[in-house]
Amino acid sequence: MTIKAIEISSLDTIHDLEEEWNALLQTAGMDSPFLAHEWFICCLRAYGQGKLPAVIIFREEDRLVGIAPCWRYQDRARGVTLRRLGFIQCLDTPYCDIIIDPDYRQAVVKLFAEIILRDGRGQSDIATFDSWSVQSPNLTQLKQFLQMDSAATFLETASLNPYVPLNGDWETFIGSKSQRFRKTYRNVVNRVRRLGNIQVDCLKCDLSGALLKDVFAVSERGWKHQQGLAMTNSQEVMNFFSRLATVSSERGWLMVWILRLDGAPIAMEFDLVQGGIVSALRSDFDEKYGEYSPGSYLEYEIMQNLFMGGFLEYNTGPGVNTYKLKWTDAAREYQRLHVFGRTVRGTLYRGIEGMLIPLLKRVRARCLTNSEPVVA
Repeated sequence: MTIKAIEISSLDTIHDLEEEWNALLQTAGMDSPFLAHEWFICCLRAYGQGKLPAVIIFREEDRLVGIAPCWRYQDRARGVTLRRLGFIQCLDTPYCDIIIDPDYRQAVVKLFAEIILRDGRGQSDIATFDSWSVQSPNLTQLKQFLQMDSAATFLETASLNPYVPLNGDWETFIGSKSQRFRKTYRNVVNRVRRLGNIQVDCLKCDLSGALLKDVFAVSERGWKHQQGLAMTNSQEVMNFFSRLATVSSERGWLMVWILRLDGAPIAMEFDLVQGGIVSALRSDFDEKYGEYSPGSYLEYEIMQNLFMGGFLEYNTGPGVNTYKLKWTDAAREYQRLHVFGRTVRGTLYRGIEGMLIPLLKRVRARCLTNSEPVVA
């Protein structure tokens, strides 16, 4: 078995891989919007400024057997300017992975490990692969190969992503919640419905862009916009979601929820769905109606509709926020793998991250312990 690796930096060439890429996803049993060719093209088009595509494809003769969706960029960490190789992703990426035909897993991962190590001798100071599931067999094998080569690595938790299993029926699920939970949401429902003519739309196509206008309108009037966290605070983010809405409409992934008051949008949630798995990307509500909790009302309606619609799972997205934990205590862990290069800056950053920072944390913890008052 002879497998060749080719790094592609041309966006046009990457674009031409669409059919092969998505076919490999099916073969790998990894079919997901977040690993699909279209997702990475959206990321590259919207967030590619200052980054160089570095998609590594693995072929046995003409057959595509693996894809590492990467790019190269420069950033600063701990005061050190670093040349970095990493997965193509953005703030809305819930997870990432190498896409591999299972029959070629060991050979492809071994070759990928060799590429990372060779790359770290001069072309990059560090390789960082973010949002990798702890359950990924590709990550498990890569760690093993890197350990065999005595590579300098650092593994940390990147995020915990809560999810709600949608098995069973809505009445049983909501009945399992505390009395306080149910009373809170009953009050929210009553408050919102007293506002006027309330309607919840679930829309799955936006080729004209009209739906996205409502999404952006809500985002612009939300509290996140005032703090610079909304979709509408960044042209890059707006470009990303504009492209994503189009390709998701074409692929049948799109699921956007709009809460309307007398026809006007006052809350929204932008989701993707495939194979019964619903994944939330962004949500917001009009701050003008904040005291009525329209976001919580829409959240309640979404959950009820998903249970009744026969879906399998609702992923809330990265981050263990309080409002998410009201609905579930189940979460998946995703990790961040750093592989330090043998360059001067890579070695320096390894010393800071691997030795200096842990030392400072220990010293701080000891100081805090020693400063605690003694109780007689």
